[in-house]
Amino acid sequence: MAEPRTNQEDGKAAAAGSQAAAAFVRPVVEKSDSPAACDARTETARRRYYIAWTWVLAIALAGVVIFLLNILAIPVGIVIWTAVFVFILHGIVDRLERCGVNRILGTTASYIIMFAVIA
Repeated sequence: MAEPRTNQEDGKAAAAGSQAAAAFVRPVVEKSDSPAACDARTETARRRYYIAWTWVLAIALAGVVIFLLNILAIPVGIVIWTAVFVFILHGIVDRLERCGVNRILGTTASYIIMFAVIA
């Protein structure tokens, strides 16, 4: 079996003036079949795979969150408005309690006054 020719051998044949040898001179392309090159290509492919699937899962997760927020908008809104009302009326109820008014009566009076102001 013939040994493959190297660039140096091809160059010598072409320099000798041989027309036939000069026609077959081609650069030898190094193949990257070494384990290090395969590992680098594998790592690059793996990184691209993880990045692509990370984006796919992030978009899917964002879609699920938006869907759930759409479903939970009314209950969450109720909880938020309730917290706002409690925060606003807490000071008034505390002040009425310090003046000797029962806490339940103070809360009821605060809600009635608040709804009267809003309406």
